[in-house]
Amino acid sequence: RVCEACLFGVRSGVLTAILMVSIGVINNAIVTSGIGNGFSLMIAQWSQGSLGIAILLIGLASLVLGMGLPVTAAYIIMAILCAPALAGILADTMIVEQLMVGLTDPAQSALFMLVDSPYVAKVATGMTEQEAWSLVAAIPFEVAMTLRPVLVDVESLTGFLLIAHLIIFWLSQDSNVTPPVCLAAFTAAGIAKSPPMATGFQAWRAAKGLYIVPLLFAYTPLITGSLFEMLQIGVFSLFGIYAINAVIARYAEGPLAFWNWPCLVGGAALCFVPLDLLLNLIGAFLVSLVMLWTHRQNEFFNHPTTED
Repeated sequence: RVCEACLFGVRSGVLTAILMVSIGVINNAIVTSGIGNGFSLMIAQWSQGSLGIAILLIGLASLVLGMGLPVTAAYIIMAILCAPALAGILADTMIVEQLMVGLTDPAQSALFMLVDSPYVAKVATGMTEQEAWSLVAAIPFEVAMTLRPVLVDVESLTGFLLIAHLIIFWLSQDSNVTPPVCLAAFTAAGIAKSPPMATGFQAWRAAKGLYIVPLLFAYTPLITGSLFEMLQIGVFSLFGIYAINAVIARYAEGPLAFWNWPCLVGGAALCFVPLDLLLNLIGAFLVSLVMLWTHRQNEFFNHPTTED
């Protein structure tokens, strides 16, 4: 058995080595040809500084790439292509906050002289949020790469880069459960002897956390916040994800009644409000109420009481 295990390890190692060599070739081709910078520039231009649009574009790209690559390989390639652009968009939110207040440092203000925008004159005095976003959107890609390390501290830049990689890693998994190429769902269908495509659609319906968690990374301090903030967001997000899956499946701990739907939708919305403990508690209470009610109803119908 030891020899068989060693032989199996060697065979698996050969396949892994071939995969890593292929990824290395693709990586070198991307870096050498400049496709990585071009793809990052394309995402920055198409999204126009919108974090939601950038995440949507990355999700679509990872879905297409995942049709022919495993999750790890798709993540590595997507990280090379998209992580700099996504981290830059996250860093731009801090730059906008500084522009709204005004940059008092003349050296920092002078960097914006390279930007062709009518709002450059307001850099030192402050501007509205819309004007600040318009100014940031007008910054050339090469100038933005110089501005961000000056205006954003190293700790925040590192946190934004980590968030970008986590978002890309989560989105790289969607090809496993999204038809028509859902490899994990098709494998499960073969084991369960169920229709592959129907299993794929059920997997897609059940895996909504793949799309919700990246949004939590992007719009809440789930990664960069304090321990209490991370625990608060993480715990209440579980209630929200449960509620959304229950609404999609039309089943919680039992079949849903008509009045359960608004409770679950409203509870999920309140659970996802970042760092508002009162609203989070109300949302968790609504979701828990539906969970308890459906559980009791299910127990009642499955195990009815009988009189002797």
